[in-house]
Amino acid sequence: MPSVALCFYGQPRFINNPEIANSYHKQFFSNPSYQVDCYGHLWYANDAVYESTSWVNEMPKYGAASGTLETLYNNYNFKRLVIEEPKQFRFYNDAVRKEYIDICKNTPIPLTEVRENNTLSHLFSKSQSLQIVPNDYDFYVSCRYDTVVTDVPDLNDIQNDKMILPSLHPNFCDPIMIFGKNFLTWGRNLYNITQSKVFRQAKDHGFFPEVFKMYSYYDMGFTKEQIVYTNMFGHIQRSE
Repeated sequence: MPSVALCFYGQPRFINNPEIANSYHKQFFSNPSYQVDCYGHLWYANDAVYESTSWVNEMPKYGAASGTLETLYNNYNFKRLVIEEPKQFRFYNDAVRKEYIDICKNTPIPLTEVRENNTLSHLFSKSQSLQIVPNDYDFYVSCRYDTVVTDVPDLNDIQNDKMILPSLHPNFCDPIMIFGKNFLTWGRNLYNITQSKVFRQAKDHGFFPEVFKMYSYYDMGFTKEQIVYTNMFGHIQRSE
């Protein structure tokens, strides 16, 4: 019986859309052979107004839904949920920021103040959600509050020394990621690595979270051979 930790992170976007929680229940909780627990880091305040992600221009700003915390606890019965008020993020080191401005200036996604904040807050929350979970689960699922997950492979048939990713594209497609405890050090340090190290490969992609997840993974000595691409996917919701 695989033990599975769902590690949620980010903003509570569109959590009243029932398809989101239903998908996690279908893919994980309803499998009688899994032992599933939930953990999370959440950006939340009663009066919070959330910006849309800087690479999805059609989404307006929106406020936290009424009853957000009650809905999340009812949906996922968290063993631990860390809640922080939204805050602004910047690189600690101006030299790192200046390098990324130069590296990404000719890409479709250059570094802007909004993208800097969105990317770093995203990576911080992801890292925090993995820092609060114990080390004794067979599988860790890094996932979002606003995502409908589909086609998750049967974890009874998967080695937990692999990084399981969606196969939509080869550049660390990341709406949902599944991995074993050997990757926890990477996930827990993802934000700190991004703050301290310049990945010049961003010139081929632009400034967005997948770049830092992918190249920090390789920087820590993990390989392509440890990645398994599957039909699993996370459909990020843009409305209730």
